[in-house]
Amino acid sequence: MNMKSVINNCLRGIGIAAVIASVSSILYEVSNGGVMESGGYFFTKMVLASIAIGIGWGAPVFLYEEEKRSTLQSAVLHILIGCTVMMIASWVAGWIPAEKGLPVVLTVIAIQVGTALLIWFFMYQRNKKLATKMNERMQELSRKLN
Repeated sequence: MNMKSVINNCLRGIGIAAVIASVSSILYEVSNGGVMESGGYFFTKMVLASIAIGIGWGAPVFLYEEEKRSTLQSAVLHILIGCTVMMIASWVAGWIPAEKGLPVVLTVIAIQVGTALLIWFFMYQRNKKLATKMNERMQELSRKLN
C-alpha cells in the first residue's frame, strides 16, 4: 500500500463528495423556493460529512493493488466500505430525513447509492482504459527491444 496514493485518492474523493454535497444543497434550496434551514451546524455537518465520505471512498482504493484478491472482490469491498461510511455520515449530517417517512428515506438512500455506483463505474472504466493503454505501450516497447 502506497501512502501517497491513499492520500491522493482520499483528496480526490473529498473533492468529489464536496462538489456533490454543494450541488445537492443548491438543488434542495431551489426546490424549496430559495429556503434552506441552516441552523444546528448545518454547514459544518455538510463539510465534515463530505470529508468523511471522500475518505470512505478514497482510502479503500488500495484494495485493488492486492493481487491475492480478484477485481470483483476488491470492488465489492470498496463499495461496501464506501456505502457504509456514506450512510453513517449522511445520517449524522441529517441528509437522510427520517421524519419524512420510510419512502422518502429509501428514495434518498437509493439516490445516494445510485450516484456512488455511477461514479465508481466511470472511475473503473477510466482506470481500465488507462491500464489497457499502458499495457499496449509496454508491449510496443517490448517488441522494439526484441
